[in-house]
Amino acid sequence: MSKKEYGNKKVADAIKAARGERSLRRYAADTGVNYITIYRIEKGESLPSPQTIKKLTTGAARPRNDVSYDDVMIAAGYQQNKNKEIEAMVDERAAEIAASDKILKSQKLIYSGGDYIRFRHYGFGLISSAISNNENLKIKGINYPMYSVNNRELDMKVWLDDNKVDEWWFDFRHFVPDTRRSYDSYAFGTFGRLVLLSPDPKRKISIVYDNPEIFSFMKGRAYGISYKGDLSVILVDVKEGMIVEETYIAHYNDEVDSEFYIL
Repeated sequence: MSKKEYGNKKVADAIKAARGERSLRRYAADTGVNYITIYRIEKGESLPSPQTIKKLTTGAARPRNDVSYDDVMIAAGYQQNKNKEIEAMVDERAAEIAASDKILKSQKLIYSGGDYIRFRHYGFGLISSAISNNENLKIKGINYPMYSVNNRELDMKVWLDDNKVDEWWFDFRHFVPDTRRSYDSYAFGTFGRLVLLSPDPKRKISIVYDNPEIFSFMKGRAYGISYKGDLSVILVDVKEGMIVEETYIAHYNDEVDSEFYIL
């Protein structure tokens, strides 16, 4: 049995377990995935993409037998295991980031240092892993942390060999609730640095959050902000070691066919 066939069998078994007692058509209705596609996956004839795996194992899919998104991603070979790849990246960059007085000093008045640094460490790993495993993206290079552009510090920058955009910038935002500061005020501070950038149709920017409440608030601002460019917000769950959701909140133009996602 080839490695690919072995991988397909592991995925097939995992998806059968996730479907449980449901019929193919019932599971297809729950997940939004065509039942023929599910049938081929369960027969070991097709290896699903990360996007399809997410549909089959999260939200309305209600997977049975405790099958998780990570379980199937591991079985498909998209990630080594739930946290090892992330931990490796954390270990590789922890000393550099922790030793940077610039990072610590610039954030200590706003963020809880320990939580923020942990969020950045895992965020780098999660985003890097997802991009590297996205079969629809052609990566030319990744620069992190704190890549400087016109004296503005970015958390992470990715160069793409893609006909949609050339550069993908990431800004990590660990949100700490503050009764003295409204969500609107926080949003203004987040977007303030972006509106100073010159519009560029070949650039996408993503703001990465670890707090579901501020993510939902930002998501609700979709297309209601004065920003000309492709801009998305991403929610990560550090505890679970996973990227939960990404959504666009602005475009360079009115066309949405330029959209592409982290997963």
